[in-house]
Amino acid sequence: METELDNTVYIERNINIQNITHLQQYKYLDKFIYIMGERHNIVSVLCPVEPITVAEYISIALLTNDKADFIAEQTSYGKLENLISSNIRSTYETIKSSSLIREDRYKYAEYRPLFFWPDNTHLLNNLYYARINEIGENTITYIINSFIKPFFNKQKLLEFENNHVFLNLQEDVKEGIREVKGQIYDDFVSIKEELVEFRETSKHFFENINSINDINIKEIKEDIFKYTLDVINRIRFLWLRVNDYFILPDLFDTRQSETFLLMGSHHSENLRNIFENFNQKNIPVIMLRNYENPEGCINILTPIHLYGENISATLSQIEAIQNKKDYTDYEKEIIDLLRNDL
Repeated sequence: METELDNTVYIERNINIQNITHLQQYKYLDKFIYIMGERHNIVSVLCPVEPITVAEYISIALLTNDKADFIAEQTSYGKLENLISSNIRSTYETIKSSSLIREDRYKYAEYRPLFFWPDNTHLLNNLYYARINEIGENTITYIINSFIKPFFNKQKLLEFENNHVFLNLQEDVKEGIREVKGQIYDDFVSIKEELVEFRETSKHFFENINSINDINIKEIKEDIFKYTLDVINRIRFLWLRVNDYFILPDLFDTRQSETFLLMGSHHSENLRNIFENFNQKNIPVIMLRNYENPEGCINILTPIHLYGENISATLSQIEAIQNKKDYTDYEKEIIDLLRNDL
């Protein structure tokens, strides 16, 4: 163990975190950002050696740092009991049941329903949770009206200029976030124009067929169907990027010394691309570590720093996590190290 002047405790240990497929650690100025990616349908993945759950990992990190917060993608659009992510649900329940961490330090990050609220949230559920073949059987007009128009109808939601978090960010970060917004807008415009053109071209084609024998209707329908499936996947990813855009200000908010973010693995990959682009534009966000394991068990040789500005005051709280009498070896080591530091 190593302790610096600010009473920050660092523990060098080899641990396994269950159910996580990606973990990226970044440093921006004096802030650490941790992005954890998961496959939402993972219920339990057995790590080879003494795994720690996401809920335990996050709870201990929050208890040992008053300036840490946690953000989670909420994949049930407002209903905790219907969350398909066991990680998000169990983390929230652990924090709430302990009554030791203020709930304002735990944030949901699901913004896409705002564009479909109040009458069309079912369309968003349909986009992500229906079988893609079922969606692909719809017309191009339906796809435009259902999944493209909601963005343009409420694109003002993307404006951050009056958001207090955004206002306090460094100018270079603000400009980077504005560029992300511009790219998302341009991509929505591009897909809409492409769909409209495809619809008109197809309509013109069928109107000018002289003989049914001149074409192979089955092949044409298959080509249209394949194109539609490709577009739907692109639209899904585009809406994923919309959600990630809204999260960016909180990640760069230096009022917290570290922020933990838990979301789907596609989100974590998208944010990695955004951060790489920021770094190329001289925004000082530096990747310190990157772990990937599609099986859902991340082994960390140097785990997250466990900050503890008030180590003595939080020791009893750490011991009370989930009211356990029996601790994992990892929890025992943290408690022992903190005790020895007092």
